[in-house]
This record gives sequence, C-alpha cells and structure tokens, in this order.
Amino acid sequence: MYDGDGNRIEKSSLPAGAGGTLYWYGLNSAPLEETNLTGGMLRDYVFFGGERISVYTPTSAILAFFNDHLGSTSKFESVSSAGAVTLEFDADYAPFGRVREFGSDLYDPAFKFMGKEYDGETGLDNFGARYNDPTIGRFISADWSSVPEAVPYANLTNPQTLNLYALVSDNPETFADLDGHYSGISESEAMCSVDICTGNSLDLVGDGPANPDDGQSPSPSEALAQDVARANAAQQQTPSSVVRTGEETYSKPTKMTNAACPSGCTFEGKIYSYQVVDAKGNPVKGSMTVSEQLKAVPPTKTTPTALRGSAPNGQFRDVVGARAPFKAGRSVVDQRFTVTQGGHSYPLSTTIRQTVVIDDRGHVFVSERTLVP
Repeated sequence: MYDGDGNRIEKSSLPAGAGGTLYWYGLNSAPLEETNLTGGMLRDYVFFGGERISVYTPTSAILAFFNDHLGSTSKFESVSSAGAVTLEFDADYAPFGRVREFGSDLYDPAFKFMGKEYDGETGLDNFGARYNDPTIGRFISADWSSVPEAVPYANLTNPQTLNLYALVSDNPETFADLDGHYSGISESEAMCSVDICTGNSLDLVGDGPANPDDGQSPSPSEALAQDVARANAAQQQTPSSVVRTGEETYSKPTKMTNAACPSGCTFEGKIYSYQVVDAKGNPVKGSMTVSEQLKAVPPTKTTPTALRGSAPNGQFRDVVGARAPFKAGRSVVDQRFTVTQGGHSYPLSTTIRQTVVIDDRGHVFVSERTLVP
C-alpha cells in the first residue's frame, strides 16, 4: 500500500495472516520507524545529516550502519550495553546491486544497495518511484516524470540516458539513484562557480540560439530551427513563471566533469528540476532558452556566475551547492529567470531564494524557498 506521495506505507506477506510491516515517515522519503500490522515496534531508525546511521530493535542492541560512497550498507555492527562491538553483516555489491556477503551474517539489514530497502519476497530493491532487479541490472518499469515529456530525465547528448530502464545511465559505480529516477551528473548537466555555487545546468541540448554578440553565425540547422520557432511563436503560450518538478540531493561528494571543471571537480548539494509554465499554470512547450539573473543577499558579497542554456519544452535543472575544497561559509542568493522563445524575451515572475551553508567539517547544506511564485 502506498500514500499520495508514492511512499510505501504497508507491506503484507503471503499467505494471509503471515504478518506485515507498517512504515512511518518523517520529513523525507525514508521511514523513521517500522511496526507490525498491530502497531508493535519492529525497528526505529536514527538519521544524521540525512543519512541512516543506526537502528534499534526491541530484541537487540544498537545496530550501526557503515555505508560506502553510494550509500550502500557495507558493514553492520552491534554495540552492547557493555560497549562490546560485534560485526553483524559484512558485504560488497556487484555494480547493479547483487549482494556479495562475506562469512555467516548474524543480522540481515533490510536497507542495502544504495541504502534502499531490499524485498526478500521479490528479490527487488525499492527505490521509491520504481523497483530495481539486481539480478538483471535493470528497473522493472520505465522511468517517468510528473510533467509529460518524450524521454523522462534524458540528456539527448548522452545516449545512455535514453534507456528508461537503466540504473543511473548504466554507471552505478559512480552515481547513486536517490529516488528511482535518473540521478547521474554528467558533462553539461552541472556547472559550479568557485567555492559556493548556485547555477543552472539547464540540461543543455545543443547550444541553443546563437548569441548575436559572440560574432558567430548559426549553423544551417540552427537557422532552420530558429525560423521554425519564429513561425510558431504566435501559437506558443506566453512564459510566465517556473514551478519545481523535482529535487535530487547529493549529501556526499560526487565527482563530475564539465566545461567549468575540465579536469573534474567534486560537487555536493542539490539539483532542482523546473518547468516553465504560462499564467494558467500550463507547461510551455517548444524550444526556448532560459537565462538566470542572480543577486547576492547581504551579508553575502559574492554573486555566482549566472548561466544560460536551452530548455526543451520548458524543462531545465538547477545545480545548487558547492565544489571542493569545501570552505566554511554561507551564501544567500535571489534568483530570477528570463525565457527567450521565438525571438522574444519574457522575464518570469518567479523569485527564488537559495541558501548554501558549509559547516566547519565541510558538510554542505542547501535550501531554497520561493519568494514570488
């Protein structure tokens, strides 16, 4: 059984009467507590910095998770009341999630590959939006998005993202999927300024319309696309604002390579997905370019570099966070957008305040709120 947000709230086992589990959630999509169908406590989970670190059961000592860079549970240890530490679970994982256990495990944790719950009944990993089959290395259902699009979460410059059943573009040794949707950061999908960054990756598809100030002429295909866009301008909806359609959290340093980091850099933060809509809230379709305008909020003194890129059918992504080395500090920036479509520019009404905080231990915390819809 699932709630309105897609979170599993009950799992029943067959045959009837064999028992089941109720899931109790906090502020995110990870359960804080599991009970049986009559409300008896089975497991209580403890989180720190958004990461599951331990679990308590009525019949055992405190159990601690030790995770790898993808969030997969590699070791599981118990701590008795006397302070004795026992290794309960020790495992490694094949690239797509098959568990390779070492020795005889005393306790079998439910959350394993990429920190997702493993269903022993089906042999599948519950990623939230979809289930992964670690045996074949594929999701058992196609990817989807809340806003209709031809190929959800695809970067058309990267053929690996066109497979709607693939796990993080077939690169699960580098990237982690947070919620069952594509979550890998690839070239042209993320750009950061120095130290603290807030900027749109905009899921660049091509280079968009040529900039008249850069001294370059559009290619024949670009010129044709621009002519078609102008011809259809009268039929297109007028862009008015943006709405957030998704959010991905990278709570651990993640390597990426792009134009701003040709030799690679390490990113930590969030990636927000947006949709351009008209005054009635309908998605705006067609080719367009989205430019951001950034303004530092005092006492923040440094304004990150504003970015610009193409947004097919009004969909784009915004990278907000920091890149290594992570220096302690706080940055607050107000962000606005301008859409260029069919030769016309449309300043959008939306104003978003983005906050990036790096604590003394180098942990990055990102938040944003909409000041003007």
